[in-house]
Amino acid sequence: MLDILPKDQEMNQSALKRFALRSFLLFLAFTALVAIISVSTGSFGEVQLRILLTSLTISTASICAMSCAAFIERKDRTILGTAGIICSVAAALVIIFGIWFEPSEDTFWKLSITLVVAATAFAHTFLLILPLLDMNYRWTQQVSTASILLLSFLVVFAVWLEIDATSSYYRLLAVVAIVVGLVTLAIPILVKLGGRAESAKLELKLEQIEGDTYRDSKGNIYRVTEKKNE
Repeated sequence: MLDILPKDQEMNQSALKRFALRSFLLFLAFTALVAIISVSTGSFGEVQLRILLTSLTISTASICAMSCAAFIERKDRTILGTAGIICSVAAALVIIFGIWFEPSEDTFWKLSITLVVAATAFAHTFLLILPLLDMNYRWTQQVSTASILLLSFLVVFAVWLEIDATSSYYRLLAVVAIVVGLVTLAIPILVKLGGRAESAKLELKLEQIEGDTYRDSKGNIYRVTEKKNE
């Protein structure tokens, strides 16, 4: 079995995933270290809290970015995946700014919530799209994408329009949230039930340049590696 990807694209995606994973592990370890020192010395105060929140924010953004990078690699949707990564970084930056400078403007916090919702929606949607389901179950991924998108819009509208808490609007929001929760739990189960669907076959003619480096008729460069059959 041959695993074929454009060489430059493969390297960029791998580097991005490694960077996101290392950032997550680094700041997770840093968060734990600050917590241990604060508890041990009994000096847990406002500064320590802000440091912890900053580290947790960066760790969460790294998780979202890893989901987006995996989506780019598996589905080859660079624009959508990059948009998710940008939202993750932007959300982390505004939240960190809010943690340290505590702006009082409502517009700032509404924008922050909007970016957080967008980053979460991208990551959540991509994670549910990544599994390759049986054809009979793939409609659930379409439902998950639509319901997450709708829930995100409902939350953002509620934030910006400051809809009253007693409004029936939140009943609709709750219903959509239940659907999102349902498909989020269902898709991993369907992966186990249906197994992996066969990928569409792709015929690609390559000319060897040297070693494991090949070129197609359009001049694109590929690296070809042999994988053992599972």
